[in-house]
Amino acid sequence: MPLRFRCGPKAWDHGYRFETKDYDQFQVICVTGGRVWFNVCDQEAAAGPGSLLLLPVGSASILSCRGSGYRGVAAYDVGPAVERPVGAARLLRQDAAVRQMVGLIEGELSAVQPGLDAVLGGLGCALCALALRLAASSDEARPPDAAWWAERVRLRLEHSLGCGRPVREQLAGLGLTYRQLARHFRAVQGCAIKAWELRRRLEEGRRLLAGGRVVGSEPARGGRPGRAQPRPTVGALL
Repeated sequence: MPLRFRCGPKAWDHGYRFETKDYDQFQVICVTGGRVWFNVCDQEAAAGPGSLLLLPVGSASILSCRGSGYRGVAAYDVGPAVERPVGAARLLRQDAAVRQMVGLIEGELSAVQPGLDAVLGGLGCALCALALRLAASSDEARPPDAAWWAERVRLRLEHSLGCGRPVREQLAGLGLTYRQLARHFRAVQGCAIKAWELRRRLEEGRRLLAGGRVVGSEPARGGRPGRAQPRPTVGALL
């Protein structure tokens, strides 16, 4: 018995999160707008327009939206589980054939002609076949892009804000040289790493001053009444 497919629009807003450790379906998602974060084996990358998410049966992945959502088209099987493709979740770039198929699907969705379900079923089958062919022709999944590396830098600096250690030391161990990280960060953020880190320290210092959060300004939680709880000083941040 052949596989049967369905396809249609796909869209999620900020705050969306989907995690699976053993996906029970075969699905292909083609992103046409916005951005969704795609995490496989603790390796995370941003999937924007032109990205293709391949989610075979048995795959493990996390999809999440931050700041904004994403939209696109998706195709998935509704056939016998025994015939469903299995494997690891992957992030790929749409080739010309996939982009053309996405355009056809979007055209059918906007036209809403009689027999739409049957047409979309056929287009969904074709899209999944093209995605599998694309995956087979790719030696490996697309490596993390500049946005992924820039986000790792941002998170590391945010976590270490006010620690007093040099920026290069804070970013050691991320997997790339400082020069490579700096290049990716500038491409995404539009400024140097140290300039961004200095701006965040100033912003945090002003926030602490505005809230009166300095050493000795708040009572302890536990211990003797009135004893100050140690807190980061503005000087440590500036």
